[in-house]
Amino acid sequence: IISFNLLGKFGAILMSLIVFLAGFTTIVALAAVVGEYLHRVIRGPVSYLRAVSVVFIITAIMANLGLGKILIFSEPFINFFYPIIIVTTFCNLAYKLFGFAYIKIPVVITACIMLPYFIQSMKALL
Repeated sequence: IISFNLLGKFGAILMSLIVFLAGFTTIVALAAVVGEYLHRVIRGPVSYLRAVSVVFIITAIMANLGLGKILIFSEPFINFFYPIIIVTTFCNLAYKLFGFAYIKIPVVITACIMLPYFIQSMKALL
């Protein structure tokens, strides 16, 4: 609505097209990467085309759930993995800057601290 009011009819159409193309190219690139990964890992009976098709089907199903349901489902995983990723990042920075070599210990401690919250969130989800 804002782009329609500011840019007019053709500007809003152009902005919609730009947003669509940005999302579409991202989806295609991610599907290609995941499809290539699945093709290499599974090998044999799964062709690249079949792997990419499965990725597109799964993402289409997820997209039709709606953002609210996707966020509800992903919340326990986000709450569990973000602190671990943050600690890993800080440990890697400390390694590069100060030679801190004990990266696994803080990460495992963080995972152990976050595990009860993850289990509780998964029980609430199910």
